[in-house]
Amino acid sequence: MALNCLVASFSEYCAEPFVVEDIEIVYEQDNRTDITPQFKTNKFIANLDTINSVGSINVNAEQACNLLQKMCLTAKPISEKQIEVEVPITRGGKQPFSILFYLKTWHDLCP
Repeated sequence: MALNCLVASFSEYCAEPFVVEDIEIVYEQDNRTDITPQFKTNKFIANLDTINSVGSINVNAEQACNLLQKMCLTAKPISEKQIEVEVPITRGGKQPFSILFYLKTWHDLCP
């Protein structure tokens, strides 16, 4: 995650802004390779009943998505009670990211 944050932060200064080339790392001892940086985003489902009960807020799916958009998060309604939230490369990583990001999402939604 730290590499993703650094690359995302400085990518505007590249010869072609916001275009980053990946590299292949070869681990000869393990006979494996890895491609980095990996900008794969993760998604999770947020339950609005839980968010509304924990926070001092009462929002529907559309309102929650609009509020999260103001916090630079991508979200879309799945049903009246659930939204799908995309974890940006600067706020997440590989699993397990969900519980910390889920709590941060509550914080972003609640005043």
